[in-house]
Amino acid sequence: MTTWLKFGVIAAGALAAALACSPASAEILAATTTEAAFISTSMTDVAIPVRQNGVKVLKFTTTGPGKTLVKITYNAECVVLAPRGTYLSIRIEVDGVPTDPLAAGGDFAFCSAIDNAGATWMAVSRQSLSKVSRGEHLVRVFGRLNGPGTWAVDDSSLVVER
Repeated sequence: MTTWLKFGVIAAGALAAALACSPASAEILAATTTEAAFISTSMTDVAIPVRQNGVKVLKFTTTGPGKTLVKITYNAECVVLAPRGTYLSIRIEVDGVPTDPLAAGGDFAFCSAIDNAGATWMAVSRQSLSKVSRGEHLVRVFGRLNGPGTWAVDDSSLVVER
């Protein structure tokens, strides 16, 4: 077999193997949405409702041995009515423990004041990671402003994946 023929056979085999692999996907452990707007002026952490009925917690269960790494994604439409530079910080907790990144900080800017009228809504998202043991767990989302103003989130979803 010539070198070029060997190369062609190897390349064809590699291509076939790559095409035969199934795409990676994550298992959704829990998910919720709400279309209800939540408005606040809080500059200290306040729990944000994650369900249409105002519930502020999402339950999920892990079954694997040892610790399981979960990815939590919160997204929403967001607006801040305040002077420019004022922003809404979002923090996610699992079982009362802040998630990474910035687990202990309050400087994760979710959305910022764009105009003084609060007319500029934006679609934003935050993803966090947490290692949890086997069993049932609770996710909560908290928001707070870094200065005086009003903030709102609307049309949100919260998804936990493994």
